[in-house]
Amino acid sequence: MSELAHRQFEVDKTPWAEVRLAALLHDIGHCIFSHGSEFFYRGFEDVTSALEDPEVAKGTPSEGEVINYCILTSNEFSELLWEPIKNLFPANSEYSYVRGIDLKRVAEMVIGATPGDNRSRRFQTDIVNGPFDVDKLDYLRRDAYFTGISLTVDIDRLMPSLRLADVKNRERQQPT
Repeated sequence: MSELAHRQFEVDKTPWAEVRLAALLHDIGHCIFSHGSEFFYRGFEDVTSALEDPEVAKGTPSEGEVINYCILTSNEFSELLWEPIKNLFPANSEYSYVRGIDLKRVAEMVIGATPGDNRSRRFQTDIVNGPFDVDKLDYLRRDAYFTGISLTVDIDRLMPSLRLADVKNRERQQPT
């Protein structure tokens, strides 16, 4: 985000807060062994029906991401956690932009959908759930280390070299 700001690419504080929240919460519903245990969810009727929901189908979610989406868009999550957190930031404070965060847009980023169907925000989803997202950069380095593979990912050099491109009609492809 600081690289984009450095290049005079201005994004309001609320959308950036949504990206950060999506990054923090993108694994909230993971079971033990993270993506390795997603097969477990396939037998759950709620997950199967959620995968068929047109709102969820806007992304390319795994079963674990569907669970995350369901948690983030649930009334219970909003009432028990989000509303009390949001109320910590008064409307007249410097962090009042937190009150404008929309959990649906956060959940859309988690499943790989463009937040609010706003094409100009697609890059924000790609930061959280894209072909080159921060989670992949993290686990590439970590998993290589713990499996004894010699792999170097120079994130400090890589990040400043990334650029935004306006690609017309870009939709994420389902893996084949």
